Amino acid sequence: MSAMVQLGSFAAAVLGDTYAVALSPTTFGGGRRDVLALRGEPAFRAATLLTSIEFKIQTSRTVDGAADATDSRWTDLRLYRSHDPAAAPVAEQSVTAQAGKTVGWDAYCELGHRGRDFFRVLAKKTGGAASGADALVLWGSP
Repeated sequence: MSAMVQLGSFAAAVLGDTYAVALSPTTFGGGRRDVLALRGEPAFRAATLLTSIEFKIQTSRTVDGAADATDSRWTDLRLYRSHDPAAAPVAEQSVTAQAGKTVGWDAYCELGHRGRDFFRVLAKKTGGAASGADALVLWGSP
């Protein structure tokens, strides 16, 4: 497995009620079609008001529309949770807040990125306002 690279990160200030896009799309893996391993690290401040952080990963053949969370040229990746690989894959992932903790989240995608070169990460919060150390970092290994 290759070294993990950061696919996206979100500070509390950008976690809102609707999906925000990580600052820039990334290329990684050069269109490889094998398993894509992912590691999410949602962090919650000690007295977080959040219920959860939700996120998804999308791919595209070009960077067109990368900053628009609703652009239809970007396709959701369906991911398997590593702790339950028999469960059906889903695109939208949710990590329940645990006050004062960083919660590890591991998943993979069997189809890799289906020959697409560009990735972007979208995230939003549920519950109260995000603040302080509430954040999300997502890593990937092609």
